[in-house]
Amino acid sequence: MTPKYIIPALSLAAAMAVASTSCSDIGDDYSSIVPAQYNNSITIKESGLIEVPMSVADGQYCYEVPLLKNGVAIQSEAEIVLDVMNQEWIDENYNNTQGTHYRVIPATMYTIHDYHITIRPGQSGCSARVTFDAPHIFNEMQKPENDGYDMVVPLRIVSANETVNSARSLAILHAVVSPVVVSLQDERQKIKINDDGSATTATFVIEKRGEYTSKVHFDVMSADYLEQNYSIPEDINYRILSPSTYQMEADVEIPAEATFLNHPVTFDAAAISSLIEANPDYTFVLPLIMTSATEGTVTDRSEILLICNSHEYTFIDVTDRTGWKVAYGTIAMPYGRYDFIFDGVEDGEGWMSYINDNFPNSQNLGRPYVVVDMGNRSMVGEIGVKLGHNNGYYDVIPYGIDFYITTATDLDPKLTYTEEGLLNSRGNWGNDVSVSDEYIALDTRLREFDATVDWVKVGSITGLRNEPSACGTYWITVPPAVLNRAIMSRYIKVVLIPQLPSSEAGNRSKIHELYMRRVGTIDGNPVY
Repeated sequence: MTPKYIIPALSLAAAMAVASTSCSDIGDDYSSIVPAQYNNSITIKESGLIEVPMSVADGQYCYEVPLLKNGVAIQSEAEIVLDVMNQEWIDENYNNTQGTHYRVIPATMYTIHDYHITIRPGQSGCSARVTFDAPHIFNEMQKPENDGYDMVVPLRIVSANETVNSARSLAILHAVVSPVVVSLQDERQKIKINDDGSATTATFVIEKRGEYTSKVHFDVMSADYLEQNYSIPEDINYRILSPSTYQMEADVEIPAEATFLNHPVTFDAAAISSLIEANPDYTFVLPLIMTSATEGTVTDRSEILLICNSHEYTFIDVTDRTGWKVAYGTIAMPYGRYDFIFDGVEDGEGWMSYINDNFPNSQNLGRPYVVVDMGNRSMVGEIGVKLGHNNGYYDVIPYGIDFYITTATDLDPKLTYTEEGLLNSRGNWGNDVSVSDEYIALDTRLREFDATVDWVKVGSITGLRNEPSACGTYWITVPPAVLNRAIMSRYIKVVLIPQLPSSEAGNRSKIHELYMRRVGTIDGNPVY
């Protein structure tokens, strides 16, 4: 299951696709901000059994195994050796003791591009490439002696000069080769319901790799599954359409010669429009799971949400943020002032705050938050944040972020000049032993003031981890249930959910840049 939070602009899969060398830099110099007690270690980013789906039609299929160098000594040079475990080792450690059925793929059917890998100074990791000979592996799978076995390449990493995390030192690459791989082209698709109530027909795309006729079957997700895997992680109240509101063939045959197939769904626009109007806090979807109905065909991306909208929206980037300012919020640390988050310079500087007792002179005052005054009212369509910077500063990435807007036109907490300096320009830590009484009193007053504001939650980013791969730009889209209310907001409230307070990463959280896209048109009509 893909984690349900907004993915960075450059995903790991995209990075793999464009990689041209066996070891590409995915790090930056972050030693100056990592606490000295961090230990150095080498790990495989994704360890254990890893399924690698491929089709015979893929031919030579390249897969990348990310290797990470963690800790303060990023300027050191780590020498890593990839060791392929043999069948005897697999039998002794897995098949005979854990009841697995692993068969090591013959060495002639895969290529490891570099058994000896160097993570250079300044890098936090690199990727090892393994190319599978998909047609030959498929033929090997058809042999009677391999019936019932999973074909694998077990990789273990060792290092001559660095500590290897033994719990994350082994990746068992399971080559799932079939004549055909079928995949849904998108994980989300917005459906514009006709305003006049006439039936709305939309299509979604099924992709097939391999020249074989294949059949797939579609089931609607259960309410519990939708809630646990989509509604809760995304903080959106999804509701499943009743069967009477749509028509779709559940069984689909994809011809051998087809690479793409458009599958139609017809929606009862009048009934769905009534549902949306009567339940403005819900987002109505047709959530589908695709399974293969043909032996030898495997699925890759297999889930899609067809999201019903009563209107069609377009968004425009807000590039001029010179009029933005902070209305109020929690204290900024000395080297992370508020105004860094909309200075337009993607240099790793940003607003930073802390929440717990682990950091020097800090106290747990609750989740850090900031209220940004955009100067003018806008219909907010999407909100974005930049976290980390060039795979550095990842130790200040929060676990999650909540976003809010409001219809309030003038939020004035009546900060004095001294109080403004206390929050931002002076970056006051408090006195030598704790946050000052002066600041605690101010923080309490501002939280009481903020509690009187009618905030509307518009989205969340959740499940982030403190690792280089989490660095990037994340966006949330305001859900249709809120967009349909056409709220014009002058303010955006950002609330950080820090990592566990017991961890070093929970000491402080940081946002480097805050972005916004306003609604440009509704059903083709401009919004000003």
